[in-house]
Amino acid sequence: MRVEGVSTIAGRFDGMIVDQFGVLHDGQALYPGTLDVLRGLRASRIPVVVVTNSGKRVESNRQRLLDIGIPRDAFVDVVTSGELAWMSLQGETASPGVPGMAGMSR
Repeated sequence: MRVEGVSTIAGRFDGMIVDQFGVLHDGQALYPGTLDVLRGLRASRIPVVVVTNSGKRVESNRQRLLDIGIPRDAFVDVVTSGELAWMSLQGETASPGVPGMAGMSR
């Protein structure tokens, strides 16, 4: 099935989990249309959580999104493999304590 844009399917979902690198940006700049899509999801009250396999913790990845031009109100939070590993080493469980996941409910 070919999807002509996120707006054509967004209404089917209660939230979106979106990968950071290669989806929102290329490491240097946002892909064309990224902000329009995020604004559209926000206007439709569809929360967005950004995920990444970065070994860094949440705060550095959250800041990276801000630095690259994504406004803070465009996403609920970030979930990183680095954060999950840190939590595991601390003996914490990954759910529901994962930053970002609690904000997925409307």
